[in-house]
This record gives sequence, C-alpha cells and structure tokens, in this order.
Amino acid sequence: MTGPEPGGDRTTPYQAAAAPVRADLAAVGFEVDAIRDLRHLGTRYQAAIPVLIRWLPIATHDAVRDDIVHALGVPWAPAAAPALVAEFRRAAPGPRQGQRWSIASALADAAHDAVFEDVAELARDRAYGRDREMLALALGRMSDPRAVHLLLELATDDEVCGHAAMALGRLRATAAAPVLRELTRHPRRWVRREAAKALKRIPG
Repeated sequence: MTGPEPGGDRTTPYQAAAAPVRADLAAVGFEVDAIRDLRHLGTRYQAAIPVLIRWLPIATHDAVRDDIVHALGVPWAPAAAPALVAEFRRAAPGPRQGQRWSIASALADAAHDAVFEDVAELARDRAYGRDREMLALALGRMSDPRAVHLLLELATDDEVCGHAAMALGRLRATAAAPVLRELTRHPRRWVRREAAKALKRIPG
C-alpha cells in the first residue's frame, strides 16, 4: 500500500490509482484532476455519490481513499453515511494518525437517524479514543431522542466532552443544561467556551 500524499498531488502514483475512479466520475458527468476537487465545483454532484461509495472499500491508495471520504462528507448525500461507518470500522490503527478522525468528520456532515445505532456503538467505544470527537457532532445531526441521552453520557467522557457539548447545543437539548454548566468549569478553556456557547442555544 502506498503512503499518504496530498489529495491534489499530480504525481504518478496518485494519478495512476485515481484514474479508474476519475474515469467513472467522468462517465457520470464529472471530469476532475483529483477526486477531492468535486468539493470545489460549486454544485451538488449527486450522480457522483454512488460512484464514490462503490470505490471507497476497494481503493488501495491512501490519498485516493482519503479524497473519496472527503468528497462523501456532505449533508446532501445521506446515502454515504453507511459507507463512511464501514470505512471507520475498517480503518486500522497505525502510522496514519488522524485517518479515523477524518472519516468521522465526514460522518459529522453525512450522518442521519438511519445510522444512529452504528454511530452510537462507535462513539461509546473508548478504544477509538479522540477519533470519536466528530462522531459526537454526527449525533448532533440526529433527531432520534436517544442521541441526546448518548451525548449526555459522552459529555462526561473527557476525551470527547467538548464535542459532545457542541452537539448538545446544536440540538438545543434542555436536559443538557446541568451537565453543560458543569463543563463551564472544565480545566480546558476551549471546553469551557463550547459549553458556554451551547448553554446560550438552549431555550429557557
């Protein structure tokens, strides 16, 4: 397997690995030099989403796979969420620090209630450490009432409490007020700041 390269890199390894993906994208009307360029087209590339989902589990070049994840992380492509969940599980720990976090970041935009059970399972698994931060934000996109209960649990987990606070604020969860007030006394300043911002978004 090749090492990571910038997504826009024009070097031969990236272009060779990306070529079949780019050909499939061109076949549905999207000609790009690098896959992540889809995000800069200024339009929704709906027809490209099935192509990207199909390629995600079979791409072998790290930068190509990263670009696919990046392109799938959009709120108007809910079909991408199960594929991103599967990619998060498939990502192996190792030298590519931040890989799972980036996948979770894409999920923070694409997630919806249909993948609540999967995201909840991953978010509760402390073996994933801080890679769960953006999974908390993914829960903040969901209307399932269980999302609030889980985020209250995550708000007591020091590795992800700041992101849980952000998500609770996004959901305007009135039940979160006590735990958010507690987080305004957290040792880390940015957590205190996010908890205070979340409190301001909660009615009453």
